[in-house]
Amino acid sequence: MTKAEFLAELRRGIIGLPDEDINRSLEYYSEMIDDRIEDGTSEEEAVAAVGAVGDNVAHILADIPLSHIVKEKIKPKRALRAWEIALIIVCFPVWFTVMIAIISSALAVLAVLWGAVVLIYALTISFCALSLACIAQTFINVFTGYYIGAALFFGIGLGSAGLTIILSILSVHITRAVVGLFKNILLGCKKRFAGNGGKND
Repeated sequence: MTKAEFLAELRRGIIGLPDEDINRSLEYYSEMIDDRIEDGTSEEEAVAAVGAVGDNVAHILADIPLSHIVKEKIKPKRALRAWEIALIIVCFPVWFTVMIAIISSALAVLAVLWGAVVLIYALTISFCALSLACIAQTFINVFTGYYIGAALFFGIGLGSAGLTIILSILSVHITRAVVGLFKNILLGCKKRFAGNGGKND
């Protein structure tokens, strides 16, 4: 891939961004490629060393707030006509209700996923507390001579400690998965608004 082809594909991937962000990104990658070429690397090798276009688009979008991208995407490029303003006002109950429903659904999904994360951490803490309490009771029973009770509490304590370890590992993986999921969703939304369809006329 040549430098011109790379920059053209990169532009298509971020076409929905504000012009200053597009120009800044294109200049940055253009200079990066030029620097490698000046060091004696061929143009194709210099472009390949910069990385895949999709990865670079993702890096660019990750640094820009979604609200900034959406604002640029929906910003009218001309003054609204009187009939367009009237249509927006008349259709307000419809588009406002739809918007609220979409936001509510997104917040519900967010609450469910993070609720699951909070739940597994709560279970981890509960089993840890149970394990500590059982171990303490085990020592009390040993000192009082109630060895059957001591053995019972010791077994429950060991089981709780094992569950604590398992849940601790599981909670870390679930947290990473949920965070990764939301990062991917956010990046997907940014890509949706920033590319594939261009800016509004």
